[in-house]
Amino acid sequence: MTCTEKYLIVKGAGGGGLGDRLRCVLSGIAYAKLTGRILYIDWSDGKLVQEHRNVFNELFELKNIQFVQDCPESDDVFPLVWKGRLNESLHTLYTEFDPDGWDRAAALKRFSFNQSRLDYPNQVLVMWDFDQFSELTTLSKQPSSLGFACQLAAEHIAASPFIEHKVNEFYDQNFLTDEKVIAVHIRATKEFDQHKSSVQIDQYTKAIKRHIKQSADKIFLATDNSSVESVISQQFPGSVKTRKKWFAQPGERIHFNDDCPDQETALIDAAVEMFLLAKSDFLIYQQNSSFGMAAHILSKTSQKNITPLFAKQSFINQVRKKLSVFRVRS
Repeated sequence: MTCTEKYLIVKGAGGGGLGDRLRCVLSGIAYAKLTGRILYIDWSDGKLVQEHRNVFNELFELKNIQFVQDCPESDDVFPLVWKGRLNESLHTLYTEFDPDGWDRAAALKRFSFNQSRLDYPNQVLVMWDFDQFSELTTLSKQPSSLGFACQLAAEHIAASPFIEHKVNEFYDQNFLTDEKVIAVHIRATKEFDQHKSSVQIDQYTKAIKRHIKQSADKIFLATDNSSVESVISQQFPGSVKTRKKWFAQPGERIHFNDDCPDQETALIDAAVEMFLLAKSDFLIYQQNSSFGMAAHILSKTSQKNITPLFAKQSFINQVRKKLSVFRVRS
């Protein structure tokens, strides 16, 4: 590292899943392109796999942009709170600042920086958020934040060879070359339902049926709820393909779950499913799911083939009702 090089470190937010983290990386890419800074993506916070293992490089590849594999070393850092602590995680620093809770606005102010400012003199900047992506879109003279995110992903992000192999292997084993595939992502945890509210199950089935009428042949389903998998599989018998994976009890999350027997495998499952969603001919997902949004951003299909669904009421109750109907019928 020379004194003339300037860097941007993109941290993983401790509570953020794969979708949130990837959207943060896209913000980092946008800022690096505007300022000529060299990227370092740091997902070694220990929330996805064991601490000090930077798992980003195992799941994704950066391309067509300057980046480094090792954390830069410098005392010329902003925000100043990161000085001497560039190898530490946001979670570690934040719990020292406020051990009793999470305040996103306070965390942005203290541990990130104003991304509409492009002239910071510091050798190293540190960020962890995607909250300012609309400002970066404007500064990049792009008309749409979503379109800009899709453009950045296409130019600069790919699956790692390990993940790409698993994606292609699943496709080759489950779909014929000329088959059209509808990919469906369904979030259905109690936590998600309470904080964001979920799309009704009937909205998914109606959207799937619309695409089937347009000559789609098979359905790839990615969900965090085994009951959802049962409902969709029974509604479209013989058409639904899923990956075998560990599920928590229906309504409980897979990730950041102490009952999960293998967090590393669960993380790999998530990355493979994200790229499987992105690979398909049609995509249906819930608009307020960061994971689904990330699949949309990574997708190579036409925008007209992507259907974001909007929440109306509790999805968990919808699933319970559907399951009870199927049990009565059987």
